[in-house]
Amino acid sequence: MREYFLGIPLTSINYSSSVILIILAAWVSCRLELLFGRVIHKTVRNFISPLLYLEIILYQ
Repeated sequence: MREYFLGIPLTSINYSSSVILIILAAWVSCRLELLFGRVIHKTVRNFISPLLYLEIILYQ
């Protein structure tokens, strides 16, 4: 039996294996924060750094 939401079929996903990926992404973002702290100017760091984190972590 398939589940549907607004006509879109839903699939059951097991997230137990994604914990390792979350830990890896947190570790990489910590390293990137140290790098960006040295490279990006202080006035734009609060805006640019999160955008770059997401860009790098999501599109690896």
